[in-house]
Amino acid sequence: MGQFKELNTRQISQLNDSDKLEYQLEALEYYGNLKNQLDGFERKEVIHSLLLKMIKLYPIRIHILNEINWPSDGKNCIFSANHSNANDFITLGQVIKKHFFIMADFTMINDPLVDTLNRLNGCIYIDRMSRISGKNAIEQAIDGVNQGYNMAIFPESTWNLFKDKLMLPRKWGDVIVAQETKRPIIPIGIVYNCNNCFVKFGEPFYVDQNVDKKSASEELGKRMEQLRKDIIDSPKYRLLYKDIPYEEWLINTIKSYKKFDVEYEMSMIRKTEDINQEELNKILEFGERIHPIDKIEKNLENAKVNYRIKR
Repeated sequence: MGQFKELNTRQISQLNDSDKLEYQLEALEYYGNLKNQLDGFERKEVIHSLLLKMIKLYPIRIHILNEINWPSDGKNCIFSANHSNANDFITLGQVIKKHFFIMADFTMINDPLVDTLNRLNGCIYIDRMSRISGKNAIEQAIDGVNQGYNMAIFPESTWNLFKDKLMLPRKWGDVIVAQETKRPIIPIGIVYNCNNCFVKFGEPFYVDQNVDKKSASEELGKRMEQLRKDIIDSPKYRLLYKDIPYEEWLINTIKSYKKFDVEYEMSMIRKTEDINQEELNKILEFGERIHPIDKIEKNLENAKVNYRIKR
């Protein structure tokens, strides 16, 4: 394969199905190995204020329940938030206000608007099913944080579509970055209800150099669950709360992002015993009904598997 050439929306729309598949595979290899995704990050900081003005058009009303407790040394940090839907990145942009880079699955390049926002903001693309890509992304994140940039990550790796589960099992990429850079993690709890979004920040969480990463991640997960509990128990949330049947909420959430492959996303959940298989099956059933996976997307998944075997 030669040098990967990024195409604009018009060019992608003119490709036939076979060429679209080939383009995605080239993007997979490119983003799975790219080492310099934060090049020119200083220039992205300049346009950050413009992006903030754009996302103020965002229709959801955000309620911030407390202020960010920034690190006492005034330096950068890592933000770690639960992941609920397609609005989370925009929510973080509005509540943090300072510039930060994010990690995102490489398939986001298929949504022109999301991809454009990612690139303008600063984004490390990752193939979540590739250990090589994951390792490269973590190395880039460590480098970015060491350079003084703020970082935001969703450690659940995918949307939490379960009815009563406050947090999906965490992966510990944020813990690794924090441990390597000696910068704190600021946990964030986010809860949506109708057109309202409620946000609460936790205390800075420092990861000791000798601590077990899994244990640190589990402790951080408990703190993030508590933040969401605090939101749900808050007077403002109870005042504005509207009861929505779970199935209606699930349908609306899945519909909110037209490119959302529910089967693929749910396969990203870290496997633990406390995942309710019956509820997961219901989520997958709704996902197939709302966003049936077309032939090209299925072919892409098969091709991705073959590509990883070759690696």
